[in-house]
Amino acid sequence: MTDLIQALPTQTGFNLHPLRELLYEELHSRPFQQIQAPARVTHLAVLCPESGRAQQFRHLQALCEQLNAPVPEQDSSCFQQDFGSLRVRRETHMEFVAYTFIYLDATSPSGACDQPFACTALSLLPPGWLDQLHGSVVGAFHVAFEYSELEGKQLLPQAKRNFEGMRLIGSSPQQGDAHIWTSFRLHSDGFGRFLVYNRGMSPSQLGRLMQRLLEIETYRLLMLLGMPLARSIAPALSPMDEGLADITQRLAGNSDLDEAVINQG
Repeated sequence: MTDLIQALPTQTGFNLHPLRELLYEELHSRPFQQIQAPARVTHLAVLCPESGRAQQFRHLQALCEQLNAPVPEQDSSCFQQDFGSLRVRRETHMEFVAYTFIYLDATSPSGACDQPFACTALSLLPPGWLDQLHGSVVGAFHVAFEYSELEGKQLLPQAKRNFEGMRLIGSSPQQGDAHIWTSFRLHSDGFGRFLVYNRGMSPSQLGRLMQRLLEIETYRLLMLLGMPLARSIAPALSPMDEGLADITQRLAGNSDLDEAVINQG
């Protein structure tokens, strides 16, 4: 196999597409993160028109300045930087901009973060910075990562205490190496919640799991933005459907006449 690989030509006579390398690199433009439990994650999906992207980027630069860190000079599709125990990630998409704030080591000598949602990564941001965020927040939810060797049934009573009495939906991915609970509802702090107990997933696997959770919940909410419009035009669609059915029926009834005209021709 090694000899075969060495025999492959490094140059070909192909007519290569000018975007070929860019297409390969697109997969790596937003790399998966590594997460070590315990960790606290807060994710925001912000609708922002193209005209406001420059202002939003300047706001990100201000955050770096306030945290005494290197300031990015140019905007990019994915910005990520660690500020001690705080990791900030900003991703630009066509429809929205996503912010992910991660409290990397949620252990605290005072025990303030012992409960999954008692403290969040937002507590590490400079006071007032989040209030100046440009755009309309659609998605806002916390993801708490904990480590436990217990089975899902044993963890369920413990998980229920963190969702304000709401009905839970659970999942056990990776053959039970993790247990996830959520209510798909807003809580008293105005945020949604996901609770993840890690039983055997590596930091890389946990990072990929986090990315899937963030994307599923974000796009679920964005998809539902069209629901009010769909409901408002539904009454007008019903007569249109009936008219279309009537036209289709009349066309089907004239099939013999159409055949006669064709035969005469």
